[in-house]
Amino acid sequence: AHDVSSPSPPPPPPPLTYSYATGSWSSCSATCGGGTETRSVTCKQSDGQSVSDSYCSGSKPSISQACNTQECLYHHSPNSTPGAPRTWYEVHWVPKKTTQETPAGLH
Repeated sequence: AHDVSSPSPPPPPPPLTYSYATGSWSSCSATCGGGTETRSVTCKQSDGQSVSDSYCSGSKPSISQACNTQECLYHHSPNSTPGAPRTWYEVHWVPKKTTQETPAGLH
């Protein structure tokens, strides 16, 4: 009788790993003067299932960050609502013209 080679057993499933999945940042809550943008951060196991954050090791990525922290260089109209689109009240900053002439040669 000849040996019938038995089928090899299926490989064991790989151990699950856990990592934080981050979503994309939301739009900034302010166009200037400092706003906040947020994103979702979920602990996921390697098969794609969401699990409790306690499964993920390491520090959790931040879910919010500051954005558009530059100064607001425009005047609000007196009755404008916050977050309203900037209208003609925007100020165009132009360098002040110096009153004294620059001596020639000192450019």
